[in-house]
Amino acid sequence: MRRVSLMLIVVVLISACVKEARVTLPEEGSPFLVVSHLKDPALTFVDPHTYEVVQTVPLEEAWQKMIQVNDAYLWALQKQSGVLQQLAKKEGVLTPLTDVGSGFSDVAFSEERNRVYVADPKTGQVHRIDPQTKSLEVSIEVAGVPDELLLSGDDRLFVLDVSACKVSEIDLNKEAVTRTFTVEDRATGLFFDGQWLWIGGHGAIGELNKSVYAYDVRTGEQVAEVEVGLMPIATIASADGHSLYVVSHGDAHLYEIDREAQQVTRTVRVGQNPNYIYRRDGALYVSNVDSDSISIIDEATFTVKKEVPVAGGPHAMLMEEWHE
Repeated sequence: MRRVSLMLIVVVLISACVKEARVTLPEEGSPFLVVSHLKDPALTFVDPHTYEVVQTVPLEEAWQKMIQVNDAYLWALQKQSGVLQQLAKKEGVLTPLTDVGSGFSDVAFSEERNRVYVADPKTGQVHRIDPQTKSLEVSIEVAGVPDELLLSGDDRLFVLDVSACKVSEIDLNKEAVTRTFTVEDRATGLFFDGQWLWIGGHGAIGELNKSVYAYDVRTGEQVAEVEVGLMPIATIASADGHSLYVVSHGDAHLYEIDREAQQVTRTVRVGQNPNYIYRRDGALYVSNVDSDSISIIDEATFTVKKEVPVAGGPHAMLMEEWHE
Protein backbone atom coordinates (compact mmCIF):
# COMPACT_ATOMS: atom_id res chain seq x y z
CA MET A 1 0.00 0.00 0.00
CA ARG A 2 2.85 2.35 0.87
CA ARG A 3 4.47 1.66 -2.50
CA VAL A 4 1.21 2.41 -4.34
CA SER A 5 0.84 5.66 -2.39
CA LEU A 6 4.36 6.73 -3.30
CA MET A 7 3.70 5.98 -6.97
CA LEU A 8 0.55 8.08 -6.84
CA ILE A 9 2.50 10.96 -5.33
CA VAL A 10 5.08 10.73 -8.12
CA VAL A 11 2.35 10.75 -10.77
CA VAL A 12 0.74 13.81 -9.17
CA LEU A 13 4.08 15.64 -9.03
CA ILE A 14 4.88 14.84 -12.66
CA SER A 15 1.41 15.98 -13.72
CA ALA A 16 1.89 19.24 -11.82
CA CYS A 17 5.23 19.84 -13.51
CA VAL A 18 3.89 19.42 -17.05
CA LYS A 19 0.69 21.46 -16.72
CA GLU A 20 0.24 24.45 -18.96
CA ALA A 21 -0.32 27.93 -17.63
CA ARG A 22 -1.66 31.09 -19.20
CA VAL A 23 -0.31 34.60 -18.76
CA THR A 24 -1.71 37.95 -19.85
CA LEU A 25 0.60 39.59 -22.35
CA PRO A 26 0.68 43.15 -23.75
CA GLU A 27 -1.71 44.15 -26.47
CA GLU A 28 -0.40 43.98 -30.01
CA GLY A 29 2.56 46.23 -30.50
CA SER A 30 6.21 45.88 -31.29
CA PRO A 31 8.95 45.73 -30.51
CA PHE A 32 9.26 45.34 -26.75
CA LEU A 33 12.37 44.84 -24.67
CA VAL A 34 11.49 41.68 -22.73
CA VAL A 35 13.25 41.35 -19.37
CA SER A 36 13.28 38.28 -17.11
CA HIS A 37 13.78 38.68 -13.36
CA LEU A 38 15.66 36.56 -10.83
CA LYS A 39 14.45 38.08 -7.53
CA ASP A 40 10.80 38.56 -8.46
CA PRO A 41 9.93 35.80 -10.97
CA ALA A 42 8.37 37.85 -13.75
CA LEU A 43 8.64 39.21 -17.27
CA THR A 44 8.75 42.95 -17.84
CA PHE A 45 7.91 44.56 -21.18
CA VAL A 46 9.65 47.89 -21.83
CA ASP A 47 8.87 50.24 -24.72
CA PRO A 48 12.32 51.01 -26.23
CA HIS A 49 11.11 54.34 -27.61
CA THR A 50 9.47 55.84 -24.53
CA TYR A 51 11.52 53.82 -21.99
CA GLU A 52 8.31 53.09 -20.11
CA VAL A 53 7.35 49.78 -18.52
CA VAL A 54 4.32 48.58 -20.48
CA GLN A 55 3.53 45.55 -18.37
CA THR A 56 5.00 43.15 -15.79
CA VAL A 57 3.79 39.55 -15.88
CA PRO A 58 4.39 37.25 -12.88
CA LEU A 59 5.89 33.79 -13.42
CA GLU A 60 5.91 30.73 -11.19
CA GLU A 61 9.69 30.34 -11.57
CA ALA A 62 12.41 32.77 -12.65
CA TRP A 63 13.87 32.52 -16.15
CA GLN A 64 17.65 32.67 -16.41
CA LYS A 65 17.79 32.73 -20.21
CA MET A 66 15.47 33.32 -23.17
CA ILE A 67 15.77 32.37 -26.84
CA GLN A 68 13.51 33.09 -29.80
CA VAL A 69 13.03 29.86 -31.75
CA ASN A 70 10.60 31.38 -34.29
CA ASP A 71 8.09 34.21 -34.65
CA ALA A 72 5.45 32.38 -32.64
CA TYR A 73 7.38 31.03 -29.67
CA LEU A 74 9.86 32.03 -27.01
CA TRP A 75 11.74 29.34 -25.12
CA ALA A 76 13.18 29.97 -21.69
CA LEU A 77 15.35 28.10 -19.21
CA GLN A 78 13.94 28.13 -15.69
CA LYS A 79 16.57 28.93 -13.08
CA GLN A 80 15.78 26.53 -10.23
CA SER A 81 14.48 23.44 -12.03
CA GLY A 82 16.54 23.80 -15.21
CA VAL A 83 13.40 22.99 -17.21
CA LEU A 84 12.77 24.46 -20.65
CA GLN A 85 9.52 26.34 -21.00
CA GLN A 86 7.74 27.47 -24.16
CA LEU A 87 5.75 30.70 -24.36
CA ALA A 88 3.23 31.00 -27.19
CA LYS A 89 3.42 34.73 -27.87
CA LYS A 90 -0.05 35.13 -29.36
CA GLU A 91 -2.01 32.98 -26.92
CA GLY A 92 0.08 33.61 -23.80
CA VAL A 93 0.29 29.87 -23.07
CA LEU A 94 3.29 28.60 -21.06
CA THR A 95 4.19 24.94 -21.58
CA PRO A 96 6.96 23.12 -19.67
CA LEU A 97 9.00 20.94 -22.06
CA THR A 98 9.72 18.22 -19.53
CA ASP A 99 9.95 15.41 -22.10
CA VAL A 100 13.46 16.51 -23.04
CA GLY A 101 14.68 16.52 -19.43
CA SER A 102 15.45 18.93 -16.62
CA GLY A 103 18.35 20.30 -14.61
CA PHE A 104 19.87 22.04 -17.63
CA SER A 105 22.41 24.81 -16.99
CA ASP A 106 22.30 26.71 -20.30
CA VAL A 107 20.49 26.83 -23.63
CA ALA A 108 21.44 28.14 -27.08
CA PHE A 109 19.60 28.33 -30.40
CA SER A 110 21.14 27.86 -33.85
CA GLU A 111 19.05 29.75 -36.37
CA GLU A 112 21.06 28.27 -39.25
CA ARG A 113 20.33 24.71 -38.13
CA ASN A 114 16.98 25.43 -36.49
CA ARG A 115 18.09 23.46 -33.46
CA VAL A 116 18.24 24.08 -29.71
CA TYR A 117 21.25 22.96 -27.66
CA VAL A 118 21.16 22.48 -23.89
CA ALA A 119 23.94 21.85 -21.37
CA ASP A 120 23.21 18.93 -19.05
CA PRO A 121 25.59 18.89 -16.04
CA LYS A 122 23.92 15.74 -14.66
CA THR A 123 25.06 13.58 -17.58
CA GLY A 124 28.08 15.55 -18.82
CA GLN A 125 26.42 15.98 -22.21
CA VAL A 126 25.11 18.59 -24.61
CA HIS A 127 21.73 17.64 -26.08
CA ARG A 128 20.37 18.69 -29.47
CA ILE A 129 16.62 19.36 -29.57
CA ASP A 130 14.27 19.81 -32.53
CA PRO A 131 12.11 22.85 -31.66
CA GLN A 132 9.35 21.71 -34.03
CA THR A 133 8.83 18.24 -32.56
CA LYS A 134 10.18 19.24 -29.12
CA SER A 135 12.17 16.02 -29.05
CA LEU A 136 15.75 15.24 -28.03
CA GLU A 137 17.66 14.06 -31.12
CA VAL A 138 21.31 13.66 -30.16
CA SER A 139 23.44 13.73 -27.00
CA ILE A 140 27.08 14.77 -27.31
CA GLU A 141 29.54 13.64 -24.65
CA VAL A 142 31.64 16.35 -23.01
CA ALA A 143 34.55 15.54 -20.72
CA GLY A 144 33.43 17.27 -17.54
CA VAL A 145 30.45 19.36 -16.47
CA PRO A 146 28.94 21.63 -19.14
CA ASP A 147 27.93 24.94 -17.54
CA GLU A 148 27.80 27.53 -20.31
CA LEU A 149 27.25 27.35 -24.07
CA LEU A 150 28.20 29.64 -26.96
CA LEU A 151 27.40 29.04 -30.62
CA SER A 152 30.04 30.51 -32.92
CA GLY A 153 27.93 30.78 -36.06
CA ASP A 154 30.35 28.62 -38.05
CA ASP A 155 29.33 25.10 -37.01
CA ARG A 156 31.08 25.25 -33.66
CA LEU A 157 29.73 25.16 -30.14
CA PHE A 158 31.92 26.20 -27.21
CA VAL A 159 31.19 24.58 -23.84
CA LEU A 160 32.56 26.00 -20.58
CA ASP A 161 33.25 23.76 -17.58
CA VAL A 162 33.67 26.26 -14.74
CA SER A 163 34.91 23.87 -12.04
CA ALA A 164 37.52 22.25 -14.31
CA CYS A 165 38.57 25.62 -15.83
CA LYS A 166 38.19 24.21 -19.34
CA VAL A 167 36.49 25.00 -22.63
CA SER A 168 35.55 22.24 -25.06
CA GLU A 169 34.93 22.94 -28.73
CA ILE A 170 32.25 20.83 -30.42
CA ASP A 171 32.16 20.40 -34.20
CA LEU A 172 28.43 20.43 -34.91
CA ASN A 173 28.89 18.56 -38.19
CA LYS A 174 30.72 15.72 -36.47
CA GLU A 175 28.77 16.20 -33.23
CA ALA A 176 31.88 15.51 -31.20
CA VAL A 177 34.43 17.41 -29.11
CA THR A 178 37.41 18.31 -31.29
CA ARG A 179 39.47 20.42 -28.87
CA THR A 180 39.70 21.21 -25.16
CA PHE A 181 41.82 23.93 -23.55
CA THR A 182 42.36 25.45 -20.11
CA VAL A 183 41.01 28.87 -19.08
CA GLU A 184 41.11 31.04 -15.95
CA ASP A 185 39.52 30.12 -12.60
CA ARG A 186 35.75 30.63 -12.27
CA ALA A 187 35.45 31.82 -15.85
CA THR A 188 32.18 33.02 -17.36
CA GLY A 189 30.84 35.18 -20.18
CA LEU A 190 31.97 33.55 -23.43
CA PHE A 191 32.18 35.65 -26.60
CA PHE A 192 33.65 34.62 -29.97
CA ASP A 193 34.76 37.38 -32.34
CA GLY A 194 35.38 35.09 -35.31
CA GLN A 195 39.01 34.54 -34.40
CA TRP A 196 39.44 34.61 -30.65
CA LEU A 197 37.30 33.40 -27.80
CA TRP A 198 36.98 36.08 -25.10
CA ILE A 199 36.22 35.05 -21.52
CA GLY A 200 35.78 37.00 -18.29
CA GLY A 201 34.94 35.66 -14.88
CA HIS A 202 35.19 35.99 -11.13
CA GLY A 203 38.74 34.73 -10.65
CA ALA A 204 40.20 32.40 -8.06
CA ILE A 205 38.93 32.53 -4.48
CA GLY A 206 40.74 35.40 -2.77
CA GLU A 207 42.11 36.68 -6.10
CA LEU A 208 39.18 38.35 -7.81
CA ASN A 209 39.58 38.84 -11.54
CA LYS A 210 39.71 42.24 -13.30
CA SER A 211 40.44 41.13 -16.87
CA VAL A 212 38.94 39.60 -19.97
CA TYR A 213 41.13 37.06 -21.75
CA ALA A 214 41.33 36.10 -25.42
CA TYR A 215 42.14 32.57 -26.58
CA ASP A 216 43.18 31.39 -30.02
CA VAL A 217 40.66 28.59 -30.56
CA ARG A 218 42.98 26.83 -33.02
CA THR A 219 45.60 26.25 -30.35
CA GLY A 220 43.86 26.98 -27.05
CA GLU A 221 46.63 29.48 -26.27
CA GLN A 222 45.83 32.63 -24.30
CA VAL A 223 46.83 35.46 -26.66
CA ALA A 224 45.54 38.64 -25.01
CA GLU A 225 44.48 40.12 -21.69
CA VAL A 226 42.65 43.41 -21.23
CA GLU A 227 42.15 44.82 -17.74
CA VAL A 228 38.68 46.19 -17.06
CA GLY A 229 36.67 46.36 -13.84
CA LEU A 230 36.17 43.85 -11.07
CA MET A 231 34.55 40.57 -12.15
CA PRO A 232 33.69 41.02 -15.85
CA ILE A 233 30.92 38.54 -16.61
CA ALA A 234 29.32 39.43 -19.96
CA THR A 235 30.75 40.50 -23.33
CA ILE A 236 29.17 41.40 -26.68
CA ALA A 237 30.43 43.20 -29.81
CA SER A 238 29.50 46.42 -31.56
CA ALA A 239 27.58 46.22 -34.83
CA ASP A 240 30.77 46.60 -36.89
CA GLY A 241 32.73 44.20 -34.68
CA HIS A 242 35.50 46.73 -33.99
CA SER A 243 34.61 47.14 -30.32
CA LEU A 244 33.74 44.84 -27.45
CA TYR A 245 31.39 45.82 -24.63
CA VAL A 246 32.14 44.26 -21.25
CA VAL A 247 30.01 44.41 -18.11
CA SER A 248 31.87 44.16 -14.80
CA HIS A 249 29.41 43.40 -12.06
CA GLY A 250 31.89 43.99 -9.25
CA ASP A 251 32.34 47.71 -9.99
CA ALA A 252 29.06 48.56 -11.75
CA HIS A 253 30.63 49.75 -15.01
CA LEU A 254 30.35 49.04 -18.72
CA TYR A 255 33.63 49.07 -20.67
CA GLU A 256 34.28 49.58 -24.37
CA ILE A 257 37.38 47.80 -25.72
CA ASP A 258 39.07 48.47 -29.04
CA ARG A 259 39.38 44.87 -30.22
CA GLU A 260 42.41 45.43 -32.45
CA ALA A 261 44.34 47.66 -30.02
CA GLN A 262 43.20 45.54 -27.06
CA GLN A 263 42.66 48.64 -24.93
CA VAL A 264 39.76 50.16 -23.00
CA THR A 265 38.55 53.23 -24.87
CA ARG A 266 35.46 54.33 -22.90
CA THR A 267 33.65 53.52 -19.66
CA VAL A 268 30.26 54.39 -18.23
CA ARG A 269 28.74 53.73 -14.83
CA VAL A 270 25.56 51.66 -14.72
CA GLY A 271 23.47 50.25 -11.86
CA GLN A 272 24.55 47.93 -9.07
CA ASN A 273 25.47 44.35 -9.91
CA PRO A 274 25.03 44.50 -13.69
CA ASN A 275 24.72 40.97 -15.07
CA TYR A 276 23.54 41.04 -18.66
CA ILE A 277 24.06 43.20 -21.75
CA TYR A 278 22.03 43.42 -24.96
CA ARG A 279 22.51 45.59 -28.06
CA ARG A 280 19.82 46.73 -30.50
CA ASP A 281 19.41 49.66 -32.91
CA GLY A 282 22.20 51.85 -31.54
CA ALA A 283 21.37 51.26 -27.89
CA LEU A 284 23.00 49.12 -25.22
CA TYR A 285 20.81 47.66 -22.48
CA VAL A 286 22.34 46.58 -19.17
CA SER A 287 20.28 44.81 -16.49
CA ASN A 288 21.22 45.70 -12.91
CA VAL A 289 20.25 42.93 -10.49
CA ASP A 290 20.72 44.87 -7.24
CA SER A 291 19.50 48.26 -8.50
CA ASP A 292 16.33 46.72 -9.95
CA SER A 293 16.80 48.75 -13.10
CA ILE A 294 17.75 48.71 -16.78
CA SER A 295 20.46 51.14 -17.92
CA ILE A 296 19.90 52.27 -21.52
CA ILE A 297 23.13 53.57 -23.07
CA ASP A 298 23.55 55.46 -26.34
CA GLU A 299 26.10 53.39 -28.24
CA ALA A 300 27.51 56.38 -30.14
CA THR A 301 28.05 58.73 -27.18
CA PHE A 302 28.47 56.00 -24.55
CA THR A 303 26.27 57.88 -22.11
CA VAL A 304 23.27 56.68 -20.12
CA LYS A 305 20.06 57.89 -21.75
CA LYS A 306 17.73 56.44 -19.16
CA GLU A 307 17.68 54.32 -16.02
CA VAL A 308 14.39 52.40 -16.07
CA PRO A 309 13.09 51.07 -12.72
CA VAL A 310 11.72 47.54 -13.05
CA ALA A 311 10.79 44.57 -10.85
CA GLY A 312 13.36 42.91 -8.60
CA GLY A 313 16.51 41.36 -10.04
CA PRO A 314 16.32 42.03 -13.81
CA HIS A 315 18.54 39.67 -15.77
CA ALA A 316 18.14 38.27 -19.31
CA MET A 317 16.86 40.52 -22.10
CA LEU A 318 15.85 40.37 -25.74
CA MET A 319 13.85 42.49 -28.16
CA GLU A 320 10.65 40.84 -29.37
CA GLU A 321 8.14 41.53 -32.08
CA TRP A 322 4.81 40.78 -30.41
CA HIS A 323 1.63 39.21 -31.83
CA GLU A 324 3.02 39.07 -35.34
